Amino acid sequence: MPAADTAFLATWGPRLNDPKTQAALQTLQANAPGVLQAKHDAPKQWQHYFYIGLADEVVFIPLIFVMAGFWDPRKARKQRLEHEA
Repeated sequence: MPAADTAFLATWGPRLNDPKTQAALQTLQANAPGVLQAKHDAPKQWQHYFYIGLADEVVFIPLIFVMAGFWDPRKARKQRLEHEA
């Protein structure tokens, strides 16, 4: 056995017997084929969502500056008092 593997098992060996680790490994083993199949079916799907989000930001950020209302609470309070008077 290579020295790197021996060192890895010496460090992580006791943790591999932990029930939480065993449950995580079983979940990974059960779900890995589906994840790998999805990765194979649509390898660049994340990029589509990234570009949709980027387009949303390009539209949303300029709209911030044309939103109605005051950014400063003092100006809003002054406007409210003027309106009530």
